[in-house]
Formats: sequence, structure tokens, C-alpha cells
Amino acid sequence: MAIARSLERKIERLVEGVGARLFGGGLDVLEVASRIVREADLNVTHDAVGPVVPNHFDVFVADGEASSSAQLNEVVEEAARENGWRLKGPADVVIIVDSNMSAGSVAIESTTVPGHRAAWAYLESARDQRRIPIRMNRALIGRSRSADVVLADLEVSRGQAILWTEQGAVWLYDIGSANGTAVNGRPITDATRIADGDLLTFGLASFRLRTT
Repeated sequence: MAIARSLERKIERLVEGVGARLFGGGLDVLEVASRIVREADLNVTHDAVGPVVPNHFDVFVADGEASSSAQLNEVVEEAARENGWRLKGPADVVIIVDSNMSAGSVAIESTTVPGHRAAWAYLESARDQRRIPIRMNRALIGRSRSADVVLADLEVSRGQAILWTEQGAVWLYDIGSANGTAVNGRPITDATRIADGDLLTFGLASFRLRTT
């Protein structure tokens, strides 16, 4: 996987100044961050809502500080937002010091650990201003209790639409619902770019997208 330059610049800003603390100055933290992103990309799987990647990464190094890194966690989150990946739990990168590793080498193991994610956006009811959190990237919206965003309205299909972030934008796609999905009153049939404050209608249920 070649990391897009825009994502690479974001990663550079996220990890600036943390290399010496994490790795004792013996490793290029940008290279480690890029290796983590490549590890995620190599382990992409696909389910009904799209690409899913691991959210937990063990990074084995010879020298450094055994810890969890907030900056490297955010690298994974940023890569997921940029690539439209779904994480089933919060990103968690753990640095593990292994004396059996040769100096300057890195090994990475990844897995999926389901868990609670913070909301990155909300659907605000146009009727009563009730706010429903959106926690997953590639969130399934529908009437089914197994949906990520449950809308208890009979005019909403069990699986209505998918909402996600990718390449710096928010997108909405109707997945063949019975009564359709609209953005600002216009029915959509393809992946449609949306923005904070847009009116999203699922069947007859309308909500404002709130990303701030």
C-alpha cells in the first residue's frame, strides 16, 4: 500500500516529537506509523457495510518505552477516516519491548478487539432535536436492532443506508431501501457527499447531520 501524501502529512504532524520517548531515538517513528497503517491495509476484510480493519496493534521493538501511544492510536483513526475503513473498537497501539529483537527492527501483530467508540457525528431529529450518536465509520443506519444507528420508524428499512468518512469528506449511500433516502430533499441513488447541517431523510424520518 502506498500511503497518500495527504495522509502521510497528517501522520507526520501526529507523531512529531514522540519518537525519542517511544523508541529511545533508535527508530524512525514515521516509518513505524507507516508500518502500522500498512499492517491494517494488509488485513482488510469486507462485510455488509464495506472494508473493516483491525483496531489493536502490538508493536514489538528492541528498545523504548513499553506503553500505549495516543499519537499512534490517532494515526490508526486518521488512516481509517482517510480510507473509509471501519474499526470495530477504539484504536489501540501498544509498544512492547522485546529483548530478543535486534536493534532497529520492528514487528507488528494486529487483531480486532470490539469495543465502545466515541461518537464522531450525530443525527439530530428534525422533529424534536433528539440526537443519535454515530460511533462507527461506515455506520449502518436502519430499523433493525443490529444496525449501528437504529431508527425506530416503520417507514425506515431494516437496512436503510450507510454513512461514513473517506478522503476528508462524509458520505451517504442508500442500500436499496424500500422508501428511499434523500439529502436536502433530493433522493439519492449513488454515494453522495454530505456536510454538517444537511437534512437527511430516511423513508419519512428526517435528521440534521451534526459533525461539530
